[in-house]
Amino acid sequence: MFTAEITLPSNKKRRVRELKNKEYINIIKFCENNDLVGLNELFEELYLDKDLDIYDRFYMLIYVRMLFVGETLSFTTKDGKNVDISLDTVLEKLESNFKDLDTEIVVDNLTIGLGIPNCSFFEDIDDLLTSVIKFITINNKRVEFKDLTVSEQNQVMSKLPANVFTIINKFLDNISNELLNITIIQQNDQFGIEEIKVDIVGNGVMQFISNIYRVDIKSYYELIYMFFQKILPGTNTFYNLSPIESKIFLNIHNKTIHNENKELKN
Repeated sequence: MFTAEITLPSNKKRRVRELKNKEYINIIKFCENNDLVGLNELFEELYLDKDLDIYDRFYMLIYVRMLFVGETLSFTTKDGKNVDISLDTVLEKLESNFKDLDTEIVVDNLTIGLGIPNCSFFEDIDDLLTSVIKFITINNKRVEFKDLTVSEQNQVMSKLPANVFTIINKFLDNISNELLNITIIQQNDQFGIEEIKVDIVGNGVMQFISNIYRVDIKSYYELIYMFFQKILPGTNTFYNLSPIESKIFLNIHNKTIHNENKELKN
């Protein structure tokens, strides 16, 4: 199995395995239905781990899109022009805007580590509150919050002093302001490109990911049919290729057909 190493904005390193068409088709379905909960759960299964905050997760999923689906985003401007933007420039933007916002607070005999949320989709405010807690130390015993079950996390949260939540909410306000409306794509009047910003501490992250992985599902099924009937008939090879490999095979096939037709005319 092919894997690629990524150095994330936090300097953490991860190896990501190749995205296959059999997985990509499910991503497309979640995007088509605008099901951000299901899409996030699928990415959790494929690539994301509990030790990654939302900034690193955002970066990783864009990187995977660039590496295994395609390295450009295609836009149609207001005047009907097609414009391609390199995802590499989007990753550079994220790298340059990264901030280490981890901090520790002390309340009575508790020391609590706080940081950028370690999830990429929030169903409610409770998700947001629990996702910024990194660890809790009491009586010199440190507990990594990410290692607890949801039930255990809720039990711990229910026993925290009330003023802890005031401090956590202030921390959330702070990081929300620091990571509010990060410019992902710069405005370019010459090419008619509008600026795109994403609020990192919010569900705009997964919405952006959905938008860049989304393709027309009918066209994708037509591509599958083409592979089964014309390009690699009698095999299931298509499902074990990456989307970008599929495009390479399709281009080779189209070029071969073009050359054959050209020879027939001669």
